[in-house]
Amino acid sequence: MFFQALLLLGSVFASALQFQLPSLPYPYDALEPYLDAKTMELHHSKHFKAYTDNLNAALQSVEGYSDLISLLTDIAKGKFKDGVAIRNNGGGFINHKYYFETLSPNPKLDQTSNFYKAVSKTFGSFEEFQSIFEAKAMSVFGSGWVFLVWIPSTAKLEIVTTPNQDIPQFAPGYANLGPQIVIALDVWEHAYYLSYQNQRKAYVAAWFKVLDYEKISSVYDGLISQKDEL
Repeated sequence: MFFQALLLLGSVFASALQFQLPSLPYPYDALEPYLDAKTMELHHSKHFKAYTDNLNAALQSVEGYSDLISLLTDIAKGKFKDGVAIRNNGGGFINHKYYFETLSPNPKLDQTSNFYKAVSKTFGSFEEFQSIFEAKAMSVFGSGWVFLVWIPSTAKLEIVTTPNQDIPQFAPGYANLGPQIVIALDVWEHAYYLSYQNQRKAYVAAWFKVLDYEKISSVYDGLISQKDEL
């Protein structure tokens, strides 16, 4: 289910368990003044590409898996040993894919959407969600990620943080819950330091201004429709 949601953002397969660097659906300068062109270029063409290349190298000797999420989930559960390189670079690939493909120079937030209604119901209001999400981003020590995830068993939205490049399955207690990423925020300094230096809070506020809510709503609708089919 998780990977079906990922595929809503575009095909990334080169062959079985080998991946291509996804192209961006907008130019590097499209998100200015909120996210500057140089940061976007370095973040995508250097950092994201390095995770993609290193992941492909780490997967060369892997057998018995048909998708990356299953492999990472088994690493999170301790079922796959010696998976450090796959954990780091596989997480880096998945997290960055969500990050880049849910940004837009012309975001539109539909207050009648299922996503908006679910967020408002879960967190009290959409503004309260943004405030809580920002606080979670500020709570991450060092480098890491903040996610809004959907839990299939409860059909609920939750905010999850992880260190380094871990996907939500590595958060304590989440390995068996199958969390599905709806929103992903990179709080590594490489995502914002050229423009915002040590002002992570200002970066988070800017990032909220370029979130592609139409894409995010589409991902969320796909997740809840799968739940309805179960």
